[in-house]
Amino acid sequence: MIKEDLVRSFVLGFGKSIILWLLDIESRSGYELISEIRRMTGVELGPGLIYPFLHLLEEKDYVTGKWVQKTGRRVKQYRLTTKGRALLEKGKELLKSPVREVFLDLIKCPSHDSF
Repeated sequence: MIKEDLVRSFVLGFGKSIILWLLDIESRSGYELISEIRRMTGVELGPGLIYPFLHLLEEKDYVTGKWVQKTGRRVKQYRLTTKGRALLEKGKELLKSPVREVFLDLIKCPSHDSF
């Protein structure tokens, strides 16, 4: 059985890519990103990882943030820019390289369950 800390490390390694991918699907707040990642993976990436990364992406023009009124309070919604989509595509291209075989092997190989 895979240890929970190893699963968390795996998700943390892909956390930034997952954030880009989720923002490509639709605009989201930091809280919505945390919730969706937890729903998808069972791992909570905390605000200390999510918000600094969103701020960096915004600073580098990979995302834009817009303040909106939601359930009686202001929330910042982030969305990918054209430059952000290009970054995501570059990441997807990496996964088409030989690195892809490593990930596919990790996903389908039952012998790795003994970690």
